[in-house]
Amino acid sequence: MGRILLEIKLERIPIGGMGISAAAIDDVVGWILLGVATALVTASFNAGQLLLQFFVGPWLLKLWRENVHDADEKGMPNSFLAVLLIGLFASCLITHYLGIFVIFGAFLFGTCLHKEPTLVKAWRDRFSGMVLVAFVPIFFTNTGLNTKIGSLQTPEAWLACAFVLAAAVAGKLGGCFLGARLTGQPTREAGCIAALMNTRALMALIAINIGLDLGLLTPALFTMLVIMALLTTAMCRPLLRWWLPKELRKLVPD
Repeated sequence: MGRILLEIKLERIPIGGMGISAAAIDDVVGWILLGVATALVTASFNAGQLLLQFFVGPWLLKLWRENVHDADEKGMPNSFLAVLLIGLFASCLITHYLGIFVIFGAFLFGTCLHKEPTLVKAWRDRFSGMVLVAFVPIFFTNTGLNTKIGSLQTPEAWLACAFVLAAAVAGKLGGCFLGARLTGQPTREAGCIAALMNTRALMALIAINIGLDLGLLTPALFTMLVIMALLTTAMCRPLLRWWLPKELRKLVPD
């Protein structure tokens, strides 16, 4: 959603801000539910250890950085980078042994450090290019390798896929449109917010891959959900352009 808004230069208008804010809350709730599901599957969750890891650990890292870190032009010397990576990988290992999928370790570790703007900027300067060029394509390649279109061999399977897509669109697009209207948003603005919220993209693919790794999804259902995530993401820009108020359409590049 953020990338789409940046491309059409609408990230700073109220519609864009409301969509991103709603998506952030939606993602937090989704991560919590996914974490609960993972803990139930593995049956080895320990809340006390989790709180110790993600509140005490980042606090100690922040304290070390403030007292030991030597400022340089990049804002992140190699010594601090090494400690940061050790903390990151340790968080992933701890969540694994706590019975939660390892990606939650990285996610929560980053969440606890997000209030450090200089640290966030230094991290992006060092790793954003590598993540976009290397890690994201690898993730999508892995998702593609797990997607078995051939598993949908019968008309009933494709009908089920269509039902999954319809349910997803009705739940997100229809639900968010109704919610926006009930809070007083005009019809076109409500449609724009609904179109933005209907986007699944990377976060949905991460959740789907976790479900497959945990054995919660069959290969056929995984394929259906991947198709749903891709189609609902592709729907966003045309729907957004269609619903945009006339005064905002001139801001959108062709």
